[in-house]
Amino acid sequence: MSSVTPLLASVCVAIREPILAKYIYNYLKEKKGYSFLDTAHHVSDVLKFKNSHKNITLYFDIHLNGIKDIDHAVSITQQVSANQTIVLCYENDIPLIEPLIKLNYSGYILKTSEDYALNNAIKKYRNNRTHTDHLITKFYQQKNALSKQITGPSGKAILTEKEFEIVKLLFDDLKPSQICKRLNVSINTFKTHRKNLSVKIHRIGFHNIKTYLSKQRDMGLE
Repeated sequence: MSSVTPLLASVCVAIREPILAKYIYNYLKEKKGYSFLDTAHHVSDVLKFKNSHKNITLYFDIHLNGIKDIDHAVSITQQVSANQTIVLCYENDIPLIEPLIKLNYSGYILKTSEDYALNNAIKKYRNNRTHTDHLITKFYQQKNALSKQITGPSGKAILTEKEFEIVKLLFDDLKPSQICKRLNVSINTFKTHRKNLSVKIHRIGFHNIKTYLSKQRDMGLE
């Protein structure tokens, strides 16, 4: 009975910064064990790679040239449908990558990671293990503290659905203009919601929204 040889991965290192792309490329080239290894500097290069290769491992930078926004990044990774997708971003991108987190890709790493951390992450990917940078993990652990509605003494929710959405977006440090765009509301409507939020949060013992969010971040570390 003949055995089937596993298909070696074709690796696409799609990273905007040439120095980081070259670093990962050279690291992987040294380790070998791939059928094909190449870099991509534009989203169009990624799609061309997808059309000519199978069993793809994709190192994907959410700031790759040609990417318009996070929704576009999600769309591209889904089109490629790689066997392994490793998402790379900056620390200030962490709140924005939630749609990619929900897709449960192989890994999520910061582009500012030290070499040893990057190398350890790549080793895990090569061995079909997942890896998420500790700062990304910490942020989403903290955000889970906001997974439940804010309740008053009676145990009933005190916020409207829209107010609760605004609280979660404020936790992500989004600016008012970004929140308005995300929720499709005017700046005046946002100001009204925020004013109502402040009153309600004050009633349950917090001086303002900022102190409430600070407490939720602390709870996420417990």
